[in-house]
Amino acid sequence: MVTLLLRNCKFAIDWTGDELRVLRNIDVLIKDGVIENIGVKPWGDYEEIDCSSSILMPGLVNAHTHTPMSLMRGFYDDAELMDWLNKMWSVERELTPEIISLGSELSIIESIMSGSTALVDMYMYPEATAEVAIKYGIRMALGPVFMDTMFNPTRVENDLRNFTAMYSNNPLIKTIINIHSVYTCSKDTLERARNLSRELNTNIQIHASETRDEVYSTWSKWNMFPIDYLDSLGLLTPRTQLVHLGWVTNWELGKIARAGSIVTHAPTSNMK
Repeated sequence: MVTLLLRNCKFAIDWTGDELRVLRNIDVLIKDGVIENIGVKPWGDYEEIDCSSSILMPGLVNAHTHTPMSLMRGFYDDAELMDWLNKMWSVERELTPEIISLGSELSIIESIMSGSTALVDMYMYPEATAEVAIKYGIRMALGPVFMDTMFNPTRVENDLRNFTAMYSNNPLIKTIINIHSVYTCSKDTLERARNLSRELNTNIQIHASETRDEVYSTWSKWNMFPIDYLDSLGLLTPRTQLVHLGWVTNWELGKIARAGSIVTHAPTSNMK
């Protein structure tokens, strides 16, 4: 049995009751990963950590990550999105599961060090990332990516089913359906992803309305803005996580709210 005493926590955030409480200068006793008591010093052998300059709180959730891309940090950082994507795709075509695993390990270690204990990820070879998450005991939602510019949608569907079966009994890993965007997927692919979400009872994550060019190109092709287009395909639901949304109209925001879809804003990325 592993016993850990967090000594003299300067602040501890308690969300277990109806109201948030802030506790000060307390000791927290943990046994085998479970908080057992507050303010009681254990008997016997235990590890003690001085938390007099720390905040004890539930782990943070990073709602949108591309964990293996830590290895490409700074690549083409001054390019517009589409130029950047085209350059990055040429790099990503050369990646292997081993490289993905290394990049995931770096990002997951950095996440834990900064207080994030759960990640929602989108990248290729998700099983490589999932194994690293299990190794470090971090929770992740992830899965294969629908993206016609790089992957055959039939293969992605097969990979998704296999991934779901592989991790269905693992409490740390949750399968989601990743769709890169409306501009990298055909209408048929988007409908395929929608049907799989319904069949497998699984959430969807998609980049949407990230740039002005994306919004205008979607309008030119479908006579609809991206959110309206997703709604027309039955993809605007409480199971849908919309990432970025830097360029949306008021009526699209209203539509998102009525649908109950999840919005993940990424201001650091958007400001580029």
